[in-house]
Amino acid sequence: MTPEIAIDYTTEELINFVEDGTYTINGLDVTLTDNKLSLANYITNEQITLSIVKKGNNVTTVASEAQTLIVKARPAAPTKSEIIVTQPSVIGGKGTIAGIADTMEYSTNNGIN
Repeated sequence: MTPEIAIDYTTEELINFVEDGTYTINGLDVTLTDNKLSLANYITNEQITLSIVKKGNNVTTVASEAQTLIVKARPAAPTKSEIIVTQPSVIGGKGTIAGIADTMEYSTNNGIN
């Protein structure tokens, strides 16, 4: 049976691994945490293809067929020229930020919670 691993781009994890299963990705053993795997080592500025195999124990099970999973490239950060910030003209006034698309995120504190 071929694995049915999926990508959760919100948490940047590979999900849907079988509990207590052992897997290889592109021929290398991987260590799962709570049946998930961080995408940190796989998501890059270029699209990549992963080959995921659930290993067998060679006694009662055999290795699965490989699942091919495409990991899309990480989008490039916007450039300064795309984002326009207008500072308030008076203390307590309101500034504006233009050029923000629905697909972008921003914070007022450098992403610190």
